[in-house]
Amino acid sequence: MIRITLAEDVKKIARQERKQQRMRAVEPQKRIEQPLNAPSTTEPLEIDLRKDLWKYALLVMSVQPDGEIKTSDLFNALPDFMELSEEHLAINGSRKDSKFSQIVRNLKSHKTSKSNFIYQGYAQDIRGGMKIMRKGFDFVREYFNESN
Repeated sequence: MIRITLAEDVKKIARQERKQQRMRAVEPQKRIEQPLNAPSTTEPLEIDLRKDLWKYALLVMSVQPDGEIKTSDLFNALPDFMELSEEHLAINGSRKDSKFSQIVRNLKSHKTSKSNFIYQGYAQDIRGGMKIMRKGFDFVREYFNESN
């Protein structure tokens, strides 16, 4: 068994990533005028769930025992790392769950799609959840440490 630990606290890394995302959302000229260590937090940045949720799922998995997480635990952990819109939190009447929970489940259910992170080898489908693979650990280190 290979156990890989990350050097930094996951929440610290996630805060730094959100800070960098806010800075990238500011026009270049205004970015120069705005101090890098104090970006505006008046408008929380929401990530594009369909595009970026898998990255945060890997981040959460990377600090779990054996790199494994149940899908239900992933639902509960991910909101700590991102702002969710009312639209994503609203209950979908026909499915009796939120749009957010459906998107999280799609991470696993779309595993045979060539664009899926499980298909690409970042994570592995396990019974009841997912497990991060070495490629996923490498991605987390590179992607979330870029903001340092």
